[in-house]
Amino acid sequence: MSQPPSKIKLPGRFLRVGEQLTVDVYAKNGFLLLKKGHYVLTPEQRERLMDVAHGDAEEVAVRLERERLDRAAQREREAASTVPKNPLVEVGFMAGRLEALLLHGLAVPGLAGRLEEMAEELLLLTQRFRDGMLASLFLVPVRSHSLKVATLLALLGRRQGLEPSRLHSLVCAGLSMNVAISSC
Repeated sequence: MSQPPSKIKLPGRFLRVGEQLTVDVYAKNGFLLLKKGHYVLTPEQRERLMDVAHGDAEEVAVRLERERLDRAAQREREAASTVPKNPLVEVGFMAGRLEALLLHGLAVPGLAGRLEEMAEELLLLTQRFRDGMLASLFLVPVRSHSLKVATLLALLGRRQGLEPSRLHSLVCAGLSMNVAISSC
């Protein structure tokens, strides 16, 4: 005699108003409340279901794993789509942004956060385009000495195998090295 499938409480994201159910919804005692593919019609219905909704443990586990894999794949697609195509052009854009930030220096709200974001972007560029970033030191007309220093620090730090947090700190220091001089 086969054992009936075990039931577990459904996560709230399985019950969305106006969307099809991705799993069968049961009461705790195993009574079928809504079949997969039916809709939760109102917020009130969702609230009532949230208190009692259970699903087949195996089916819920499969669905959760599928969602996790879908999210991971989406993150990879987003990361791939945000990778710049031409490091020389990107360095030119970054130089303009850095010059604008340093022009106003300490008066810029959130200056540290903006410099940290630029450091992350610079680290990504040096990871993906090592040779292109080295070429940018000579080919891109950049007035900001600090961007050249930060680029060189990123390239050398990677070559030396520095841990990511230390490398990030070095690049931030390079980007901000002339903030007091620039904002005078």
